[in-house]
Amino acid sequence: MKSTGKLFIFSLLLVLVAMGCDNKESILTGNEGLWKITSLQKITYQNGNFVSDVTRVDSLGDMFFERDGSGYRSDYSGAKEPIIWTLTPKEDSISIYFSFGEFAAASIKSTGKDALTLQWVTISGGVNTPMSVETTSKLKHQ
Repeated sequence: MKSTGKLFIFSLLLVLVAMGCDNKESILTGNEGLWKITSLQKITYQNGNFVSDVTRVDSLGDMFFERDGSGYRSDYSGAKEPIIWTLTPKEDSISIYFSFGEFAAASIKSTGKDALTLQWVTISGGVNTPMSVETTSKLKHQ
């Protein structure tokens, strides 16, 4: 549950980052502030074979993005953790950093006035049992 909460918050943070940072201003201007994570979909594969497709839509948390690249994420319980985010020069992906290091680097799949969709892949397991999780997070500006 804790990993899912962090993943949801990360997704929200990515959305906010995509809306602003150095080259962020074009994405974030007017959209700074609080973003609610509205959905989190995880599609899991093991050894290249489909395992599961799970979508959550409640208790995902929020992301708060400042124009200067700082902010915080909050989980379903309201606990806040500071973040730093950066946007690529083409504004097609965002990296979010927490106190323990980079949490994720996500592709920005779509943007809108008040909506953002982020996607990233996490790979784990060993050579014999590789597992990948494709995560898609949708955020809505509050």
